[in-house]
This record gives sequence, C-alpha cells and structure tokens, in this order.
Amino acid sequence: MNLDCALKRTRGVESVLWLLKAKPACRWVAMVMLAWTGLGPHTAAAFESKEHRLMGDLAAGIAFAYLKDMPGIDNNALRALGMLVPKPESKSPEVSYGQIVECVDYFLIPERIFSFDGRNPYPTGLTKVLEPDSNPLSKKLGGHCDAKAEGAGFIQASHFNHAHFQQDLLMSLRYGRLRAMSLARYEKNYYDALVANAIADHYLHDFFAPGHIVTPRNSLTDVLATAMHDLANQEGVKFAPSNLQVLKPILRFICGLDEKQILGTDDCQAGKGNWLDKLMDKNTIGDISGAMKVLAKDPPDSVIFRGDSYLWDTAQEQLVQRILLLAVEVRSIIHVIRGSDDPGSYDWKYEPTTGKVTARFEFGEYVVAGAAEAPDSRGGQYLLQTMSPILAFSVSRESLFAGLKVARNVVSAEAGFPLVMARTGFQLLPNLVVVSTVGYSVYEENNEYFSGPTFRMLFAIPETEFSIGPYFRRLSYPTSGGGEARRNSWGFRADFGFTGYFTMFAMVGSDYGTFPNGKLDKDELLSLGFAISFPWSRVSRLAGR
Repeated sequence: MNLDCALKRTRGVESVLWLLKAKPACRWVAMVMLAWTGLGPHTAAAFESKEHRLMGDLAAGIAFAYLKDMPGIDNNALRALGMLVPKPESKSPEVSYGQIVECVDYFLIPERIFSFDGRNPYPTGLTKVLEPDSNPLSKKLGGHCDAKAEGAGFIQASHFNHAHFQQDLLMSLRYGRLRAMSLARYEKNYYDALVANAIADHYLHDFFAPGHIVTPRNSLTDVLATAMHDLANQEGVKFAPSNLQVLKPILRFICGLDEKQILGTDDCQAGKGNWLDKLMDKNTIGDISGAMKVLAKDPPDSVIFRGDSYLWDTAQEQLVQRILLLAVEVRSIIHVIRGSDDPGSYDWKYEPTTGKVTARFEFGEYVVAGAAEAPDSRGGQYLLQTMSPILAFSVSRESLFAGLKVARNVVSAEAGFPLVMARTGFQLLPNLVVVSTVGYSVYEENNEYFSGPTFRMLFAIPETEFSIGPYFRRLSYPTSGGGEARRNSWGFRADFGFTGYFTMFAMVGSDYGTFPNGKLDKDELLSLGFAISFPWSRVSRLAGR
C-alpha cells in the first residue's frame, strides 16, 4: 500500500485543515504520531525523573564514602554498594542506584526489576559472595527505563500508578524497606537488598513531592490527577521537619565538617566531597551553609516543599528540601548495609468530610492548607482540593444518521475548569469531582469547513479511569444557496484515560446533517476520537512564567 501523507510546510490553521482533509489512513498515522510524541520523555508529557536518578546516585555515593573507612562493615555489603555507585570513567553499561530509583516509574510491577530477563527467579544470582567488578543488572536493565523503549509497558506504568500516591505511597515505602532489610539481615544478599531499597527510595522521593500527597489518585482520572499533582508541586505545601538530631551526623558529613566544627555555625567545605557541586546545582556553597543552619535549628522551621523539576529551584527552601531528602536517603542505605531492622514510622489520615490530609513519617509531616484558612496564612501555598485548569486538543471521526449520512472529521480545542471536588461520605460515590470545559470545534464536510463553540461537563467516576457527562454545541451547517445556519446539538461523551495526557473518548448524541437541497435533518450521531491534555500549570512552567 502506498501512503502519500506528505505535509507541506504549514502552520496554524493550515495544519488543522490538512488533518481534516487527509486520507483516513494518513489521518490515523498522524494521530498515532501525535500520541506517541505526547508520551515521549520530554518535560511537558512524561514523568520528570531527573531528580530520581540524580538524588539516588548522590545518596549512594555519599553513603559509600561515609561507610568505607568505618570499622565493622561487611566487605560484601560495601562491595555491593560500590557496584551501584556511578563511575563516570567507566564505559560499560553499568546500572547505578539512582537508575534503579528512576526505573520504578517505568515498571507496572517494580519487583520485575529483580527478574528482568525472565529466565531466572533470582537473576542477580547473589546469595553470599559477589564476584569482583560484576554488576548483575548491568546488561539487563540498562536502556529499558525509557518511555519509547518500554512502549506499552510504560503506558501501563504511567496509567496504573496508584501506588505512588497518598496512603498507597506510604505502604509501598514501608514494605520496600522491610523487604530490603530482610534480604540484608537474613540472607546476607546485600546487592538485592540495595536494589529493593532503591525501589523503596523511589517512593521516598515521591513522598517529598507534595503532589503525590494531596492527590487522591483513586478518585480521579489520569488527566485530573495530573492537573492536581502538577499544581501542588508548583505552588508547594508546608512541611514541618522533626527528629533531625538523628540525621545530624550525616548532615555534618555532607557539609564536609570535621569533628571540631559545628553544624549550623561553621561553613560547609566544598572540597570535602564532589557531591556538593551536584547538590548545589545553581546555588553556592554559601547557600548550602545557610540551608544547614535551617536544618540545625531545634526545632527546625517549616519549609515549603515543591515537586518534580521545582525541586531544583534556587530558593533556599528547595535547597533545604534537597538536603533533607538526601540525608534521609543516605540513612536508608546505611541501615541496609548495617543490617538494621527498623523500617521507620509512617502515619496517614484522610478525613472523609473535609478531605484534610495528614501525612507523617519519622522526620516530619505535611501541613496542608484548607479552604477555611485565609490566603495570607497560607503564604501562597497549594490550597487543598484544587487543581490546575486543563488545556486539551482532540481529533474525532463522527458518523451521522441524518441528511446524507456522511462521516466527518472534527478538530477541537478546549479549556477545562474544576467546578466541584468534595467528599460525599457515600460508599458508592465517595468523591464528587465535576469539571466544566469550554471550547471551539471545526469540522469538514464535502470539502467545506464549519465551526462553532462547545461546552461540556464531565463527572469523574471513582476507582476507574472513566469520566462521563453531557456536551452541548452550537455549530454552523451548510444550507441552500451557499448559506450557513447555526443549530444547537447535544449528547453524552465518555472518556477513558491511558496516561496523564492521552485520552480516548466516544460520543453519542443528536446532530444535524444536510440534504443536497440544503435542508437540515436532525438524527443520531456517533463519534470516536482521542485527546491530548495538559495542565495549565505545566504549560505556564514551560513558558517560563
């Protein structure tokens, strides 16, 4: 079959018109390419996992440096950790600790990392002694933690990602820690224990991103969950640190202080570890010292946590957030190496009537602002149960049972705004989430183009990825003598999400078709299509606003 899908240099409206007029096969090729582009690993349409790999590798390197000269450390344990510390000079495809932390986002079942090649239930092959300079996951995992390489597996992981949110997140973190400690204490399998701990540390990272704490993933569809997650990560949520005296030896080590120097009083020493350069990013060593003073206070001040790429903002609060996350992760690795049996403490509450969140672990808790609080007391941080407006672009194919019973191509642009998000207390419908959208549609029929405004409401169905609701349109239609007439049409649309950005939908309703004599005839309509959606908070971030 010869497909001539060449698209001349077009932009704006011309590109939309090409999509409407294209051959069916070419149109579907364009739709698949657009969807695949949307799923690619760029900033606007994929998981932002830079922080996962970088923070994981930093933690592994610091833990190795902290432990290597310490008496009483099992040599096998230290060797296993050394294999997971990145080696810039090495050209072999070795897998680092941070890459395993990152890879959790690309596996529907992260435990598959242990048996990735599918031929051996224990492919890492470690029970007691490690072979020198051998990294068991080197050629098995490397290169597979990529959206386009994983394909359908990545779509599944980004779709069924409930374990990364709220109480599911804390359970994943706790049981990951228990698994890591069991492998280290009872099997002396330190490599697998560190792999298990890296998987758990992914959820630790998610805990430090407030979007994962405030978003009730089980009650929202993909797109709506992304809109809430992104807004919370952008605006930030207050976190109150505690029990930091336990972390002070690690903080002193990160800061590069000797035994006589005092954390929070003496300045950090840049030459003591190359990790400070990576931790600073665009900050200075003076900024690091200032952040250490915040963490050295007893009790420490509250900090506004932000998530995703906002973690790397230059604000002092984000530097404090990075250092605290790093110290907690280093401590988790040290616990595994030393054979600790303490997985830490975690507490989660979600009040049914107010939706108030309590998320706490051994080093602090979130303080989420509610609607009853005055704006000045919130300090500009995220307001509970709010989400970003949504921008959407959709393409559909409509079949008419009116007029000449033709099929037509429709392109639409929409903006969605949340109307209601509340806890109902009912078992069958525990959460009520309603979003309204306004937009504009253009369709092609018999080589002519017509258009009009659209409005719809969608109701998210809890525990599913479905949303459903009525739509209303006022489109123009061709009439006799080359004229146009506007008519109202309506129906229902159901969406099913596949990722936080890609949705398939079906529509049934009543619409108008035209006879050759220009008479308008009203009858049923069926439509299938897909939509690419983005939270406005993410679009504005890309625009630098």
